[in-house]
Amino acid sequence: MTITKLFLYLYDKVNSRNLLGEYVNLFKTSQYDLTQINEYQQECLKSIIKYAADKVPYFRKMFRECPLSNNESPSEFLTKIPILTKDIIKSDFDNFLSGVYRKKDLHFYYTGGSTGQPSKIAVDNNYLDFRWAMVYYNLTWIGYKLGDCYGFIYGSNLDSKEECSFRQKSQQWMMNYFQVNAFYLNENNLHEFANRCMKKKVKFLIGYASALLEFAKYTERNKFLIKLNFIESTAEYLAPETRQKIEEVFACKVYDRYGSREVGNIAHECRERNGMHIDWQGIYVEIINKGKYHFLGEEYGDIVITSLKNKGMPLIRYYTGDIGKIDYSPCRCGMASSRLFLGGARVLDILYTTDGGMISAAPLSLTTRDLYSIKRIQYVQKSPNYLEVNVVTDHKDDNNISTTLGARLKKIFGEGMEIQFNFVNEIERELSGKYRLTKRLF
Repeated sequence: MTITKLFLYLYDKVNSRNLLGEYVNLFKTSQYDLTQINEYQQECLKSIIKYAADKVPYFRKMFRECPLSNNESPSEFLTKIPILTKDIIKSDFDNFLSGVYRKKDLHFYYTGGSTGQPSKIAVDNNYLDFRWAMVYYNLTWIGYKLGDCYGFIYGSNLDSKEECSFRQKSQQWMMNYFQVNAFYLNENNLHEFANRCMKKKVKFLIGYASALLEFAKYTERNKFLIKLNFIESTAEYLAPETRQKIEEVFACKVYDRYGSREVGNIAHECRERNGMHIDWQGIYVEIINKGKYHFLGEEYGDIVITSLKNKGMPLIRYYTGDIGKIDYSPCRCGMASSRLFLGGARVLDILYTTDGGMISAAPLSLTTRDLYSIKRIQYVQKSPNYLEVNVVTDHKDDNNISTTLGARLKKIFGEGMEIQFNFVNEIERELSGKYRLTKRLF
């Protein structure tokens, strides 16, 4: 038993959790063939549908009028259920919470995603354990061993430039990683992060694509030689030229992970890097053509997700806002799971603080975490000292948004940043059809 595995075992015992158990269980299903995968998913779908019908007010009302019959395939039953959107959840949030849990026993997450549309979700402890177990299980596909040291470039505390809390530091120590805050990427903390990578002899890095690219450029510019086994990009679109540049600098392969705060991990590349294997143990993926009908997924369409594990707040047929297709052909890696290919990717620009620091787009979405009247938002930086914020709201709280969000953005970008709020009826889509959270025009 490795030191990390021992710590996880003790952590589970002390806190009545099951992170290590979930991690081990994922390996038990890793060799399933397509038939076994389908059977597993149908059972999980049936279970979460019946649970939601019994325990969740929103679905109880819906399924009372349209119940799942005993002789009906759960996947076919799904096609009768309306698509679930962020707006629907926001308008009726409490009715999506399971009656089994007290609010204080749930974990609440706020996300704006790359579309800049804020939302809130809740997860239970069991699902949280499964979610983290899936992260580390996915990493084993590309060379990770439990306990390997790694560096993490990710969003942290919005209101402080401190790297993390005592609780977060304890978690980092247990899982053997360290973090740089993607909100405050500047020469000083990039230098410190690079030194720690060399001193700790990290095996790999995880981070936002844009932040990883900036770190790669920094290490190249300053002659740091950091030897890595691989790099994982997450939370942002990984453009081919971005992947190529990062690989050139660090002389290792970059792998892509696709997921969301709402439903966790969705898919992950294997060593072959020919599409992303769907994390079928935790989610069920549908591809919908223009929201009107369901088909097998071998053409591009809207990605719709059903979470199979989160009983604190079940999400059934959740619209992600992304486009993709599913490939059911065998992968050379040997895993039987189908692969997801993304289309219509969202491009996110790095923004800059007044003192030259870099702000990664993905964590910036968290600035609107509790501003519920915001329907959509976009940040457009036109110069190093001028930022326009385009906001679509329900017009109930515009003054508070300007004051509260303005103060948060000043803290992030610097007091010298001129911030102009534009309250608009609509934010224009890109040519890809997607909304863009951040734009830099200089």
